[in-house]
Amino acid sequence: MSKASKPSKPSKPWLRSLRWLRSLRSLRWLRWLWRGVNRLLSGSWWGSDAAPTRQSTGAALVVLSGVVALLGVADHVTGPVLSMAAFYLIPTAIGTFLGGRRPGMLLALESGLTTTVAAFFSDKDDPVVFVLNGVLLLMILSVLVALIAAAREKAVAAGDSARQRKEFLSYAAHQLRTPLAGIRASTDALLVNGATSQQERLLVNLSREADRAGRLLSSLLQMARVDQGEVGTLQATDVVDLCRTELDRAKVGNQAVKTSLVVRGPRPQLVLLASEATKNALANLLDNARRHALAEVTVEVGATPAMIEIAVADDGPGLPDGGNERVFERFVSLDGKGGSGLGLPIARGLIEAQGGRLTYEDRRFMIRIPNRRPAPVPTP
Repeated sequence: MSKASKPSKPSKPWLRSLRWLRSLRSLRWLRWLWRGVNRLLSGSWWGSDAAPTRQSTGAALVVLSGVVALLGVADHVTGPVLSMAAFYLIPTAIGTFLGGRRPGMLLALESGLTTTVAAFFSDKDDPVVFVLNGVLLLMILSVLVALIAAAREKAVAAGDSARQRKEFLSYAAHQLRTPLAGIRASTDALLVNGATSQQERLLVNLSREADRAGRLLSSLLQMARVDQGEVGTLQATDVVDLCRTELDRAKVGNQAVKTSLVVRGPRPQLVLLASEATKNALANLLDNARRHALAEVTVEVGATPAMIEIAVADDGPGLPDGGNERVFERFVSLDGKGGSGLGLPIARGLIEAQGGRLTYEDRRFMIRIPNRRPAPVPTP
């Protein structure tokens, strides 16, 4: 005979409420809502084209959605005063620019719905007119989204292509340095160990071409560093001494060309600049001037309250018409002497990375760097 079951105790009201609260933990819609909010704010819900700055982009798109909703409320309160598509164009255009085609279309759809609902509750005309107005606004915004998204996609693709080219350039230059060094070492070893006159000429030519390739690789690596913004730290520098040092170096390379340094006005005081980057830029300009000079290269240094100015001039034929900007393009050589076409672009990149400018004007190259004075040393 089975034992009689114990009678169940009547449940108390407060106990039933606790059970109800405990059951809330199993509600999946709360977890789904929380995940949706996180995805919305993080930007992943808006699509992969919002990836560059996902979190800030997602938050900005949420704010723009709120702006569109408030425009609908303003439409409802003020009637026809705010019932214009221009008020919806701005958030939709900004959202498309930030996030791409998908968030732009969602904002356009929200704009069409909000203006329809606002008109429906504000006026007493035919409801069909409200729907047509919303559809017309949606069509206008859709065209706007398509145009902005297409331009944005082209800009992103162009930026990605340029970045990939720069990365490949840097990678290829790094990888080619080792075999070139091996070629140079092998030719030097063969020359030291002895060779016939014909072999010696071939080895000398091989060594010369290896040196030429090495210089080109050095230029490519320097161009890659310029693209990455690596110009060194700013330090107090005497610009006149810097120019004199580079002129002395250039004088050793070509004794037939006279070099001179001219200081215009009072001697510039110490200035904050990236000295190594400025040296490299000036060296490229001087090498270019020596190749084209007939007899003289002149460097002129001056200062204004805002800028340090360094002018490099030579007595050669100068640039052809229309070459003032084209000479700074990469791999462009206007003299037909077989240069790499990287010296001047590198020089401009090194100067612009410091907030300065490098231009060709009045038959000379002009460097302008901000006249940043170092902080005074406190006296003890």
